[in-house]
Amino acid sequence: MPRLKERKKEKCLIYLYYQQIYQYLQLFIYSIVDNYELHMLLMIYKDLANRSQNHQICRESFNTYFKIIVCRIVMINLGNMG
Repeated sequence: MPRLKERKKEKCLIYLYYQQIYQYLQLFIYSIVDNYELHMLLMIYKDLANRSQNHQICRESFNTYFKIIVCRIVMINLGNMG
């Protein structure tokens, strides 16, 4: 029974971590530029986080997609600077 409580607590912490990343990305994207592609990347991230939380995709897949999204955001922002 204690192990079940630990897993539940662990899932809760992971979910809070995903929510914090989502909120950070949301503030970061909205503060930079009103860009349709950035908003779509944010929505994709939110969907991936929800699927990961519900165990519809594995953590490795989530991490891979997350890296791709972050790289694309950086590329967009570098393009907007020049």
